[in-house]
Amino acid sequence: MDDIQNNNNIENNNIDNSIPQPDAQDNNQLSNEQYSVRFDIPDDEPALSPEEEEKARLKMEREKKKQRFNRSVKRRRVVNALMGFIVFCVLLGALSGFSIIKVILSKTDVELDTSDLRSSDSSLIYDDQGEQIAIVGSESRISYTYGSLPQNVVDAFVAVEDSRFFEHTGFDVPRFAKAFLENIKSLSFAQGGSTLTMQVIKNTYFAVDTIAEKGIDRKVQEIYYALKINNIVSKEKIFELYVNKVNFGANARGIQVASQYYFGKDCTELNTVEAAMLAGIINAPNQNNPYYHLDECTKRTREVLRQMKNHGYITEDEYQYNCSIHLENLLKGKAEKPYGTGVTVDYQAYVDVVLAECVDVYNINPYNTAVRIYTGMNKNVQQYCDELSRGNIIEFPNDYANISLVLLQNYTGLIVGLCGGRDYDGVKMFNYAYDNRVNPGSTAKGFVTYPMAFEYTGLGTNYYMEDGPMTWAGSSYLITEDGGYAGDVSAQRAFTSSYNVCAIKMFRWVCETVGIETIKDYMQSIGIDKSVCNGINEQYAIGEQNFLASPIQMAAGESVILSKGLYTQPHTITRIEFINSTEEPIVASPTQTQALSEGAAWLTRYMQQVNVNGNSTASDWRPNGRLAEIKSSKYIAYGKTGTSLYDKTIRRKYKYPRSAAKDWLMIGGTNDYSFAFWMGFDTGQHIDETTYISSEYKATRNDGKTVRGLLEVAYETFGAPINANNKPSSVTTISHVRGLYPYTTAPDYCDPSNIVTSYILASNVTTASYESTAEIKSLNSFTANYNEKKKNVTVAWSDYPDPSALVVAEKTKDMVFRNKTYTGARGFDRSWIDGVVMYCVDITNTTTGETKYYTSESPQATYALKNDTDEDIIYDVVGYYAYSAANLRSNSITVKVTVPGKHVEPEPVDPDPVDPVDSVDPINNFMHFNF
Repeated sequence: MDDIQNNNNIENNNIDNSIPQPDAQDNNQLSNEQYSVRFDIPDDEPALSPEEEEKARLKMEREKKKQRFNRSVKRRRVVNALMGFIVFCVLLGALSGFSIIKVILSKTDVELDTSDLRSSDSSLIYDDQGEQIAIVGSESRISYTYGSLPQNVVDAFVAVEDSRFFEHTGFDVPRFAKAFLENIKSLSFAQGGSTLTMQVIKNTYFAVDTIAEKGIDRKVQEIYYALKINNIVSKEKIFELYVNKVNFGANARGIQVASQYYFGKDCTELNTVEAAMLAGIINAPNQNNPYYHLDECTKRTREVLRQMKNHGYITEDEYQYNCSIHLENLLKGKAEKPYGTGVTVDYQAYVDVVLAECVDVYNINPYNTAVRIYTGMNKNVQQYCDELSRGNIIEFPNDYANISLVLLQNYTGLIVGLCGGRDYDGVKMFNYAYDNRVNPGSTAKGFVTYPMAFEYTGLGTNYYMEDGPMTWAGSSYLITEDGGYAGDVSAQRAFTSSYNVCAIKMFRWVCETVGIETIKDYMQSIGIDKSVCNGINEQYAIGEQNFLASPIQMAAGESVILSKGLYTQPHTITRIEFINSTEEPIVASPTQTQALSEGAAWLTRYMQQVNVNGNSTASDWRPNGRLAEIKSSKYIAYGKTGTSLYDKTIRRKYKYPRSAAKDWLMIGGTNDYSFAFWMGFDTGQHIDETTYISSEYKATRNDGKTVRGLLEVAYETFGAPINANNKPSSVTTISHVRGLYPYTTAPDYCDPSNIVTSYILASNVTTASYESTAEIKSLNSFTANYNEKKKNVTVAWSDYPDPSALVVAEKTKDMVFRNKTYTGARGFDRSWIDGVVMYCVDITNTTTGETKYYTSESPQATYALKNDTDEDIIYDVVGYYAYSAANLRSNSITVKVTVPGKHVEPEPVDPDPVDPVDSVDPINNFMHFNF
């Protein structure tokens, strides 16, 4: 390799031209006499003129200075090397002798390879079709050779970072000794004393603190490898590697990217003050960033200029002139612009997640190791997400609202597209899909609360519970519902309408059944941060308090529901190939866990389908307008909405309405893909009288419209979903009386309107036969009186002792809490099954045995009672109480009633002949009229 050579043969081109350069030959043995100037003129040569003699004298003087410099340099090198060896040995000796070297160096598996030191300017990222989409993303670094860098860049970095860089052997004894003395009290060598060579070693092999932690051990390793590499790599190459690797803040690595970021120009065009600023930033990249800390950056830049002056790289006049320049006039402009610019770099939000995953999951830094990274990014989906970022899909509620959207593949966890926030212009470090942690609100019911209840309790899809006034556990604070309390509702209604009280009751039910640790373990198994899971309490049931999750985590949680309970770690990378290396490629193998049973996942999936499409088995189900937007005739869609509101303190401070939302969310998907949508505001930032999502904006249903567009793009790109939604055998169907638990089979006399059908895990079914608990009171008195004139009988019962048993319960009920009455639906009442108590009478003709049955809602009634015969008829009139539906009746009292016969007198004989027109039918005794 042309850049790998013996250091003794390298010309130090960085040294100012005014300083004599050392010869290759060894002049250590030259005596002082050899430096004397002599003017011996041969006899055959003409005498020199005075001018020529002066020129010759000056030339010899320069040669003399040059040789002295050479001798001084070589002496310093020998002394530095000797002192370096001594200090190195003293340091190690203080740590128990030279045997420590082996122990310390054995702690790292670093194998020095000069190819590792090359800047990785060829790391490439590809989409799902194998097309290149980026070089290395937001930290993209383009390497520049030493010879192409301006001299002022070299001077600035050497002056402030390593003034003896071109003289020492990779380890600067004076510099290190100074740092050693400063840190001797703490016995820590983690900071200070590093040469450029040592920093190249650190940035190459210790960039992510995985091989050795900061401290004495790692410093020893850096020194060892710096001394070693200095013998095989040129100084120029080491400097080149350094400036192309170093972090300049703002996620910019390498001098070219930094030059573009801060000044909007190539590094070959940097002037002195710009070079000084960049050289100063690297000492503390965040603290010295001029966009955020201009005063600190200015102070540091002037310090670099002062060092450049001290080392002779610039004059006093140049120093004063460059110090007078205002840095803010050189900057191209802060990259983080206010929202609303519409500036979004294509694919950048996705690429940033790829780079983070590469480091976090695979411990590969693409800026140091040249790799080809293949991803699951689909350009169509990502372009839609980028357009959302630019503000071209929906209109945002205000300038402060931000947004995120994620689409990942079920069963594989592969992220195919994401929106990382508004105006993702390529330099933002904060990705709202990956980094942001927000309250998931009621979407948590869709991937935590209800799945857990289906898994471990007797929850069925038509289980009824009361949404009524209730306080938080251990507190007097009332759990409120946005629209008041609904009363008794089915699980389907509670899920669709997102009732908080019902969700918290489910949480408590699970805790009583299997314990809170079970919920905690489940949340960890689906990728929620461990710190979040450790703080679990019942507010997590509605996605509030310390329950925080990123949109990617929410989409992954939803994928569990749509993937038969299988959790797959969300990821962007499918394959990593190493460039210029024999190392085997890495094929992604994300963690998979059966976090939920297939049955519990299907039951939650069913609820989400009802949420979007309807077709509910619950008579009290109500449609969700937001989710209606994503309904499609092309595929089955699933979903759950969520909203997180500001607390009372913020609402009162800024006079927000009670419905003011800080987070607006939606999760769901199809049989093949899961999504998560979030719109909201940065916690604690930009809060004023306008920074909330209003009810008016919610009414636009822009969340559903955004998701519908995403699912349409997925459908057009990937086609109809190939996975099915078949009910597993572990889920059974039961018919039961509405509102009763344990689930109760209906009696034969039950009105069908009171019977519902539920899906439930077969293992959780608890059934019972209906047994009426109704009681019937005794009848104390009963009378029956016949009115011959009116031909009827009047009966009277003693009043029933329990008037409430005489009426059917209303469909609503009152719920009283703290002297306040709330009205809601009634889910069950026995009067709907058993009926009500009726006043009953049986009237039997004792002659014929015929009986007629009558009921009355009143304790007195009158019934027609005729006797068309000539003989008296005795009737048994039996009075009692009985339920209108249930087979339950009281004692009876019988009263005999006689109804007289006709007793018709014989008609007189008419002496006149029979009229041929009018005659009496002797058979039917009816008059016939012939006209």
